[in-house]
Amino acid sequence: MKKLVSVFIVIVFTGCLPNNKSSIHGTWKLISATRSLGDSVIYSTGKAKFSQIKMIYNGHFVFTGRFIVNNDTLDNYGGGTYSLQRINYTENIAYHMNRSYIGNSIPFEAHIAHDTLIMEGPRKIGKYRDVNWRLMEKYVRVR
Repeated sequence: MKKLVSVFIVIVFTGCLPNNKSSIHGTWKLISATRSLGDSVIYSTGKAKFSQIKMIYNGHFVFTGRFIVNNDTLDNYGGGTYSLQRINYTENIAYHMNRSYIGNSIPFEAHIAHDTLIMEGPRKIGKYRDVNWRLMEKYVRVR
Protein backbone atom coordinates (compact mmCIF):
# COMPACT_ATOMS: atom_id res chain seq x y z
CA MET A 1 0.00 0.00 0.00
CA LYS A 2 2.82 2.43 0.87
CA LYS A 3 4.37 1.71 -2.52
CA LEU A 4 1.07 2.49 -4.28
CA VAL A 5 0.67 5.77 -2.35
CA SER A 6 4.29 6.73 -3.16
CA VAL A 7 3.75 6.06 -6.87
CA PHE A 8 0.52 8.11 -6.79
CA ILE A 9 2.29 11.06 -5.11
CA VAL A 10 5.11 10.99 -7.68
CA ILE A 11 2.59 10.92 -10.55
CA VAL A 12 0.58 13.82 -9.10
CA PHE A 13 3.62 16.03 -8.44
CA THR A 14 5.36 15.33 -11.74
CA GLY A 15 2.09 16.01 -13.54
CA CYS A 16 2.08 19.51 -12.02
CA LEU A 17 5.52 20.40 -13.35
CA PRO A 18 5.75 22.42 -16.57
CA ASN A 19 7.57 19.77 -18.62
CA ASN A 20 5.93 20.48 -21.97
CA LYS A 21 8.78 21.87 -24.07
CA SER A 22 6.29 23.57 -26.40
CA SER A 23 4.84 25.50 -23.45
CA ILE A 24 5.83 29.10 -22.87
CA HIS A 25 5.95 28.30 -19.14
CA GLY A 26 9.51 28.18 -17.91
CA THR A 27 12.67 30.09 -17.19
CA TRP A 28 14.32 31.67 -20.20
CA LYS A 29 17.77 33.24 -20.69
CA LEU A 30 18.04 36.15 -23.13
CA ILE A 31 20.60 35.39 -25.85
CA SER A 32 19.93 38.38 -28.14
CA ALA A 33 17.78 41.48 -28.50
CA THR A 34 17.32 43.94 -31.34
CA ARG A 35 15.45 47.25 -31.50
CA SER A 36 14.51 48.48 -34.95
CA LEU A 37 13.04 51.68 -36.29
CA GLY A 38 11.51 50.91 -39.67
CA ASP A 39 14.19 48.95 -41.55
CA SER A 40 17.09 50.32 -39.46
CA VAL A 41 18.57 48.50 -36.47
CA ILE A 42 18.89 51.05 -33.66
CA TYR A 43 20.24 48.71 -30.99
CA SER A 44 21.46 45.13 -30.90
CA THR A 45 22.97 43.23 -27.99
CA GLY A 46 25.76 42.28 -30.41
CA LYS A 47 29.00 42.50 -28.43
CA ALA A 48 27.41 44.07 -25.36
CA LYS A 49 27.88 42.27 -22.07
CA PHE A 50 24.48 41.28 -20.76
CA SER A 51 22.62 38.75 -18.71
CA GLN A 52 18.85 38.59 -18.39
CA ILE A 53 16.42 35.93 -17.21
CA LYS A 54 12.67 35.87 -17.87
CA MET A 55 10.33 33.59 -15.93
CA ILE A 56 6.86 32.87 -17.27
CA TYR A 57 4.46 30.80 -15.16
CA ASN A 58 0.71 30.57 -14.59
CA GLY A 59 -0.33 33.96 -15.96
CA HIS A 60 2.61 35.91 -14.50
CA PHE A 61 6.02 36.94 -15.82
CA VAL A 62 9.08 38.59 -14.35
CA PHE A 63 12.43 39.52 -15.85
CA THR A 64 15.64 40.82 -14.40
CA GLY A 65 19.00 41.50 -15.94
CA ARG A 66 21.98 43.75 -16.44
CA PHE A 67 23.42 45.25 -19.61
CA ILE A 68 26.87 46.88 -19.90
CA VAL A 69 27.33 49.09 -22.95
CA ASN A 70 30.32 51.47 -23.32
CA ASN A 71 31.12 50.99 -19.61
CA ASP A 72 27.58 52.12 -18.66
CA THR A 73 25.62 49.63 -16.57
CA LEU A 74 21.86 49.34 -16.92
CA ASP A 75 19.86 47.18 -14.53
CA ASN A 76 16.68 45.99 -16.22
CA TYR A 77 13.65 44.54 -14.43
CA GLY A 78 9.90 44.31 -14.65
CA GLY A 79 6.93 42.04 -14.33
CA GLY A 80 3.19 41.62 -14.26
CA THR A 81 0.61 39.38 -15.83
CA TYR A 82 0.35 38.04 -19.35
CA SER A 83 -2.21 36.58 -21.71
CA LEU A 84 -1.54 34.10 -24.49
CA GLN A 85 -3.84 33.33 -27.42
CA ARG A 86 -2.02 31.06 -29.89
CA ILE A 87 1.05 33.16 -30.86
CA ASN A 88 -0.34 36.43 -29.47
CA TYR A 89 1.38 37.03 -26.14
CA THR A 90 0.61 40.28 -24.27
CA GLU A 91 2.42 41.50 -21.17
CA ASN A 92 0.45 43.72 -18.78
CA ILE A 93 3.13 45.68 -16.93
CA ALA A 94 2.62 45.99 -13.15
CA TYR A 95 6.16 47.17 -12.37
CA HIS A 96 9.11 48.16 -14.52
CA MET A 97 12.43 50.01 -14.19
CA ASN A 98 11.01 52.59 -16.63
CA ARG A 99 7.91 53.88 -14.84
CA SER A 100 6.28 55.00 -18.11
CA TYR A 101 5.75 51.28 -18.91
CA ILE A 102 3.66 50.64 -15.76
CA GLY A 103 -0.03 50.11 -16.55
CA ASN A 104 0.65 49.48 -20.24
CA SER A 105 0.13 46.31 -22.26
CA ILE A 106 2.84 45.19 -24.65
CA PRO A 107 1.90 42.80 -27.47
CA PHE A 108 4.32 40.27 -28.94
CA GLU A 109 4.18 37.38 -31.34
CA ALA A 110 5.73 34.45 -29.47
CA HIS A 111 7.20 31.46 -31.27
CA ILE A 112 8.78 28.42 -29.64
CA ALA A 113 11.05 26.04 -31.53
CA HIS A 114 12.67 23.30 -29.45
CA ASP A 115 14.34 25.19 -26.56
CA THR A 116 14.19 28.66 -28.16
CA LEU A 117 11.59 31.38 -27.58
CA ILE A 118 11.41 34.31 -30.00
CA MET A 119 9.27 37.29 -29.01
CA GLU A 120 8.74 40.12 -31.46
CA GLY A 121 6.44 43.11 -31.46
CA PRO A 122 5.94 46.87 -31.64
CA ARG A 123 7.06 49.13 -28.81
CA LYS A 124 4.61 52.02 -28.50
CA ILE A 125 5.02 53.26 -24.94
CA GLY A 126 5.84 56.59 -23.34
CA LYS A 127 7.76 59.00 -25.54
CA TYR A 128 7.87 56.36 -28.31
CA ARG A 129 4.08 56.02 -28.54
CA ASP A 130 3.99 57.54 -32.06
CA VAL A 131 7.19 55.96 -33.39
CA ASN A 132 7.43 52.70 -35.35
CA TRP A 133 9.80 50.88 -32.94
CA ARG A 134 10.02 47.07 -32.94
CA LEU A 135 11.68 44.76 -30.45
CA MET A 136 12.86 41.21 -31.12
CA GLU A 137 14.12 39.11 -28.22
CA LYS A 138 15.51 35.59 -28.46
CA TYR A 139 15.67 33.35 -25.39
CA VAL A 140 16.91 29.83 -24.68
CA ARG A 141 15.09 27.65 -22.14
CA VAL A 142 16.92 27.28 -18.84
CA ARG A 143 14.22 25.24 -17.15
